[in-house]
Formats: sequence, C-alpha cells, structure tokens
Amino acid sequence: MRKFILLVTAGLVLASNSIFAEFQSSQEESVVTQSRASAKEKQNHFEIKHTKEVNAALKTVVADNIWLTLNHLTSYTNRSATKDTGVETANWLKTTFDAMAMEYGRSDTEAFFVKTGWYKQPSLVTVIGKNIKAPAIVIGAHMDTPDGHMPGADDGSGSATIMEAARVLLASKLSFNRPIYIIWYAAGTRDLAGSQYVVQYFQEKAIPVKAVIQFDMTGYRANADDPTMWVYTDYTDHNLSKYIAQLITTYIHVPVDYSRCGYECSDHATWNEEGISTAFPSESDFEERNPYIHSSSDTMDFLNLNHMTNFAKLAIALAIELAS
Repeated sequence: MRKFILLVTAGLVLASNSIFAEFQSSQEESVVTQSRASAKEKQNHFEIKHTKEVNAALKTVVADNIWLTLNHLTSYTNRSATKDTGVETANWLKTTFDAMAMEYGRSDTEAFFVKTGWYKQPSLVTVIGKNIKAPAIVIGAHMDTPDGHMPGADDGSGSATIMEAARVLLASKLSFNRPIYIIWYAAGTRDLAGSQYVVQYFQEKAIPVKAVIQFDMTGYRANADDPTMWVYTDYTDHNLSKYIAQLITTYIHVPVDYSRCGYECSDHATWNEEGISTAFPSESDFEERNPYIHSSSDTMDFLNLNHMTNFAKLAIALAIELAS
C-alpha cells in the first residue's frame, strides 16, 4: 500500500509539474505576443506635427502641372507593359524626374529601373534622401494600361499626381530623416506584377519600410460637386488609414469616407502581404468607381483637376509628416 501511495504521489507531482510548465509556457508566449503587438503598435504610431512645413509646401502646388503630365501620358496609344510604348512611358517619367532633381539642385536623389520579369516595361524607383538608412516612406502609383487603344487617363491620374508631389518635395529644400521613395510601378494591370518585383528588390537590398501609400485613380468624381476623398480599409493598416483620414481633414479640408475593394485591387496589397503598413486613398466609393476605366473611353474629359490636386497635396503632407 505504501509503495502504491508513493507512486500515486509521484504521479501527482509529475502532473503538477507538467501543468505548471504548460502554464508557464503559455504565460511566456502571451508576454511575447503582447510585446510584439506593442512593438507593432509603436511602429504604426503616426502623428501630425509638421504643420508649418506642410502648409508652406502645399502653397507651391501647381495644378496645371498635373494636367500637363497626364496629357502627355494619354498621348500614347497605350502604356502597356508588353509594348514599346510602356517602355517609352517609363523612360519619359525618369527623364522628367531627373530633370526636376537637376533643376532644384538636389544631390540626394536617385532614379533607377527595376525589371518586371518577362514584361518589357520596368518599374521606375526614385528616392529623395538616398543615403538615409532609416525606414522609408513609399509613395506609389502604376503607370501602365491594358493593351489596345487605351488613353488611360484615370489609370494614369495617380502617376500624374505623384509627379507633382515629387516636384514640390524636390523644390522644398527640406531635409528629411527618412528616405522618400516615389515609385511608378509597371504592369499594375497585370496582377500587380511590377510591385511584386519592386518589393522583392527592397527585400533583397534589405531596405526597411515604415509606410506605403498608393495612389491609383485620383481624378474621377461620381458627383462632380462632391470633393469627398475615400480611404480603403481592406489590405491596409488600420492606424495608417486612420492617419490618412486625419491628414485629409487637417490639410485638405474636404470630407473623408471609407470603402473596400474586396480584393487586391492595387499595388499596396503587395506590400501588405509582407506585413508593411499600407494605405490606399482613392477617388470614389468602390460601388461608384469610374465606369470608363480600362477602356478606350478612359479620357481626361471625365476627370476633375481639383480632385487630383487634392491627392497630390495628400502625398506631400504624408511625405513631410512621416519623413521629417
């Protein structure tokens, strides 16, 4: 009997130790999870604190520049990633950026192409603050269109928008604490192929990224008199999306509303898959999106210059706030 009691007691001790070990392991995992969540929350904390610099920069935006850029982009038969016109588009965008950097005497910039697999069209990657090692701010838009007769006005509205944002940032003479990457993606209409290769490039070069904002379609208003700017909430970071809404309210002074794509509808989704904080402001509610997109009727006749200008201002505000 005594031997049996000792065996039972030993079994209870072993079971107790096992339960304690499991509890301790669970507690340790909980602490690690909470620590990671706290770190991510800290990383995704965004503040508005450079209003003087932002407001000064916004006064220098020239709306006509956006229109002129888009007028050139729509002059191609198309900007297809499989055609020579797609390559010509990329070359023209690079020439334009390089000329602006030279005009404003910037020595901290760089512009280069990232190949897009078998597609002819490369993505154009530019950076202001090329030698800064801190996590980067990425502002992007896709430059391409489908094949055929495709003026791609709204398809190219984001590209025209961020070109003016680039000009203002280059002209500002501001010094930044983070590099600002302004990227024109190739093959956005080909399952986001361009951004996949760009993200791969960033990973291979171990370039850290703090936040990504995508400008895809910035010119169409379902109601011409409604200046609402929309923030998409799927495949995006909640805190960064909320911050975008705050920037719109603070600097653009127009209404903000929210929508969802329901699928990976633009290049921000590629970054989001890698755990990077992303945001996607766009021109309209998804249910009232431009009916002419990806057709031969996607012309500048249906676009609103004020709307595009507001998105350029948003890109500038975001860049200065997060990179300063």
